[in-house]
Amino acid sequence: VVVLGEVARPGAYRLPRGAKLADAVAAAGGLTARASLENVTIYAGGAPSVGAGAPIGQGKVLFAGDGTANPTLGTSDVVVVGSRMINVTVVGAAARPGVYEMAAGARLLDAVAAAGGASALGDAKHVVLTRGTGGYPTGADAGVGRAIAGIDLDALGHDPRSDANALLADGDVVYIPEAPEKLRKQQAAVLGAVARPGVYPVDEGTRLMEAIAAAGGPLDAADLGRVKVYRAGEPADGVDLEVADDRLVYDGDIKANPVVEPSSVIVVPGTEVRVYVAGFIARPGQVALRRGATALDAIAAAGGVTSAGDGTRVALARKTGEGAFSLEIDVMSALDAREAQGKALIAPMPVLEDGDALFVPEAVPAHILVLGEVARPGAYPLQRGAKLLDAIAAAGGATARASLDSVTVYAAGKPGQADQRAIGEGRVLFAGSAQDNPELSPGDIVVVGSRAIYVSVVGRVARPGTYELLSGARIVDALAAAGGVASGADAGAVVHSRRGSETGSATLDAEALLRDPGLDANALLADGDALFVPEAREQVAIMGEVA
Repeated sequence: VVVLGEVARPGAYRLPRGAKLADAVAAAGGLTARASLENVTIYAGGAPSVGAGAPIGQGKVLFAGDGTANPTLGTSDVVVVGSRMINVTVVGAAARPGVYEMAAGARLLDAVAAAGGASALGDAKHVVLTRGTGGYPTGADAGVGRAIAGIDLDALGHDPRSDANALLADGDVVYIPEAPEKLRKQQAAVLGAVARPGVYPVDEGTRLMEAIAAAGGPLDAADLGRVKVYRAGEPADGVDLEVADDRLVYDGDIKANPVVEPSSVIVVPGTEVRVYVAGFIARPGQVALRRGATALDAIAAAGGVTSAGDGTRVALARKTGEGAFSLEIDVMSALDAREAQGKALIAPMPVLEDGDALFVPEAVPAHILVLGEVARPGAYPLQRGAKLLDAIAAAGGATARASLDSVTVYAAGKPGQADQRAIGEGRVLFAGSAQDNPELSPGDIVVVGSRAIYVSVVGRVARPGTYELLSGARIVDALAAAGGVASGADAGAVVHSRRGSETGSATLDAEALLRDPGLDANALLADGDALFVPEAREQVAIMGEVA
């Protein structure tokens, strides 16, 4: 059975023989909130082999009525659950022309009310209702496509039960014509912080408070002590919404309540200013602020500058009567000054005005050179306030040979010369453990030291050569790395030559050290040290049946 219309999941469903209408609707997920059980139609699908392909409406109508009747369905029947909503179009001189969705049973006055009623330019005594394609009862309301003209909305407002307050159906169009010029009401525009800004009729003697009340009254954010009234052109020319200082006829507290002339423009300012914040900000968009707020307040209301933003170069754009201008603001310095409680600002923060725009640019990343025992030595961009561990992490982290207790940071001088200076020529800013994690500056050079040392073992050993040992290795460790003392060696005359900070050499007994590595002679090795195992001066030849 095919179930269509206002159900949760329209489609074809397999039901047991003897299934009824309610079973089909339940299989399709039940009714939507817009469904009308007074408008359910069942079509016979014909033979099972061709029923599903028949266009809806060409099959014989088996049932059309209240869904609570619950008839039994047959194979390939099509169930259509109608909607209780209708769409009515209101055009012409209405306050809010448009298409409105209304519940079935709505009448003419309901549609006009949804569109805000007739505007000040509308002729409420000659409204036209054009019938659409929806279904109508018989009698006076019948006649698809027929226009009913001359409906008087004022009369209907006094007697809503009148037959002229016609029942509407889907597709109906309500047209409110414009009144002839001589019949139009004099009007004034009420703008700003009122409930319903717009154009409203004013009579001779209408006062300011009455005009604002006609616009729904002031909002909570309205500043009634700064209401302005501007004079417009001749009343016959209609309301001119161009607001200029030379047309200002009133500027003050609404309690004075002056008379409002036709075609005037009334502006009720708000106590708030609305500012647009864009760029690298947590929540870009429009923010509402109290009057007197600064860029710092706007940035805070928008969630603050992101890690990729540069709060020292925030651009303020403002439109003025002379055009537009922009200004660069250092918000971060203002924030630091606020946190310092008393620190003087480099430049005062400008007060924002309604319509201002702030843009936070992307921060130009500072490049820091990371060398030594890191996975990817090189120059890396880091954000403002980056620390030593951030730089090491950007370079892929420390290698297995790295010594985080031997990290040096050099100041590279001017950023333009950072890459040309030899390492070591820059002033040493830090030399110690990376756990101290100092803050870095643009152009700094970070050198991560190694915990490996290189020691040469030569002479009568199993594998002479240069060996990489960990920092803290001793003489016995170097001899072991070289395979030990070879035959023919004079183990009692091993020479230890120092190439590090303590130069010089010493002669030691390797055999004694191998027997007891705890001896003081088993000295710590430094990078560049060398061990020489000489050949024995006296030898004995052993021949015959020996290994």
